[in-house]
Amino acid sequence: MPVCLWGCYSIRVISSHINIAAVIVAFNRDDFLTRALEKTFGQTRPCDTVIVVDNANQRSTQSIVEKFNAVYVNGGLDNGSAGGFALGIDFAIKNSFDYVWTLDDDGYPDPTCLEKLIHTSTQIGLDVATPLSLSQQDHSETANPYLFGFRKVTSASKIRKRIIWNGKAQFYNGMLISRKMVDLIGLPKKELFLRGDEMDYFYRARKTKLAMALVTDALYYHPSGSTEFANSQNSILGVIIPQDSKKKYYQFRNRGYLVREYKLFLNGIYDWIRYPIYFLIYPGKNFLGFKEWNRLWLQGFRRDLKPYK
Repeated sequence: MPVCLWGCYSIRVISSHINIAAVIVAFNRDDFLTRALEKTFGQTRPCDTVIVVDNANQRSTQSIVEKFNAVYVNGGLDNGSAGGFALGIDFAIKNSFDYVWTLDDDGYPDPTCLEKLIHTSTQIGLDVATPLSLSQQDHSETANPYLFGFRKVTSASKIRKRIIWNGKAQFYNGMLISRKMVDLIGLPKKELFLRGDEMDYFYRARKTKLAMALVTDALYYHPSGSTEFANSQNSILGVIIPQDSKKKYYQFRNRGYLVREYKLFLNGIYDWIRYPIYFLIYPGKNFLGFKEWNRLWLQGFRRDLKPYK
């Protein structure tokens, strides 16, 4: 069972009206975590507490968390982002926080990010507010494409032509979620581990009909995902091929699961057009790659969520 280590620090309540807990999932990236904590504690609207779930269970990570007077929670190697966020969100809700702000250890928020998210949420009644996630390498581009119908948009300036995009959201990276939403949909699904766990949480949230939106003047900086797009991240036929075998396993498997679980059959047809084209036609000549994608996608479609080995 995971253990929460409190040490000599405690939860600090800054606001008696709206209490916000930040949850950061960490995995053996202490330099990134230090930066994330500095940016999180440097918000113009401070969090009431910061919770770090350490999935690598490193003494060095615990020392950094203690230095910042944050709350350290032991995670586990079998957690992934899904299990880590599930632990952190559960901890926050059980301690009666009104909102949970989810952050990655390798990303970091703009100093005004939380202030703008909570202001917009309370003003127009959002239960999920997400910032615009920008590439750390190029702030004019988003870290990953945003879907607008069939268009994949990565130009930050185009997306920022509107401050609020209702119904648009990229989960986890700087997402602010209300206690009400968590009470309705529960916690992230640990079995998905990573790569698709955030989409599962998004689809579950969308089914509640509660309000969610992308708030484009709230900014979050994340490593670009462009290197994983085998052709073009803006292409209608763009495919994601992670280089890491574990990430590839969950990327392909979880996509099939999502199509089946949420009846995303148009997405399924879309996959069965673009991936065969990529593997077999253009650039093609990669039958083994297609065979692996096919096997893992169908495994997920069968709802077989056995972990990577």
